[in-house]
Amino acid sequence: MTEIIPDKSYWLLGILEYASENTEEGGVKGSLKMEKLNVLVRQKMIKMGHEEDNWELMMKPFGPADPGGLSRMLQKYHLLDIAELEKIRDETIIYKITQKGKKIKYGLDLFFSKISSNTPAIKEKIEREVLEENITKSGNQLVKTPEIQKLKHQEIRGKKI
Repeated sequence: MTEIIPDKSYWLLGILEYASENTEEGGVKGSLKMEKLNVLVRQKMIKMGHEEDNWELMMKPFGPADPGGLSRMLQKYHLLDIAELEKIRDETIIYKITQKGKKIKYGLDLFFSKISSNTPAIKEKIEREVLEENITKSGNQLVKTPEIQKLKHQEIRGKKI
């Protein structure tokens, strides 16, 4: 039987949940930061041997990004009251998980822990090795990380990686 690993929407909620508990602003400040945290989680999953088929990246000026548009997905979460999008000075957005979003994430944690005994360990490793290390960095600092720089130089702009 093939191991079932949570998809990128689960990890996106995980980033928001972790940020709610471990950042001053209670969320992820800026779309660039959100995008790069998503990329770092994806890369860690691949290093751990858990590649997600529909979690592609596309090269953009600030490095790898989700071609489906995380902003669009987060906007949908906002409409479903799973996430808040708080604008600061009409430019910066702080992405926050709502109470409803936390309940959904908790339910997903329970579900995945029942169908895959590895999920809690994977989640803990992602939190410890990716989020704990990077959650307080700005989007610009994340762009300069070795993982993002390596990806930037792997492919030509506009090409999926």
